[in-house]
Amino acid sequence: MNEHPRHEELFYVYVVALRPKANTSVRSSQHEVYVGSSALTPEVRFHKHKTEPKASRHVRRRGIRLLPHLYAHLNPLHSRAEAKAAEKRLANHLEAKGYRVYGSCSPRTSPTCWL
Repeated sequence: MNEHPRHEELFYVYVVALRPKANTSVRSSQHEVYVGSSALTPEVRFHKHKTEPKASRHVRRRGIRLLPHLYAHLNPLHSRAEAKAAEKRLANHLEAKGYRVYGSCSPRTSPTCWL
C-alpha cells in the first residue's frame, strides 16, 4: 500500500488598511482596518476581497493595502479554530490601541462576534 502523507492545511490572519468612509463621524485620526483569517495567504485573500462580489464590502470598496507588520508574527496557524481565535485576539488588541476594527461583524459591536 503506497500512501501519500497528507498535506497540512495552514491558516493565516491578516489586517487590511481601509480608506476612511466619506461623511463619517469617526475621528479622522482613528485608523480603520479589516481583520480576517483564511486558509489562503494574506496576499491571495486580499486580491479575492478586491475582485470577488461576495467578499467583504469594506475591503472591496475601501481596502488600501495589507499591514503585515501587524500580523506576520502570528502566521502560519495550524487550524481554523486557532486562526479564528488569533483573529479575535488581534482585533481586540487593535481596538485597544485605538483602531476602528471591521471583520466578521463589521463593525464589531459584541465580544462574541468571532465565536
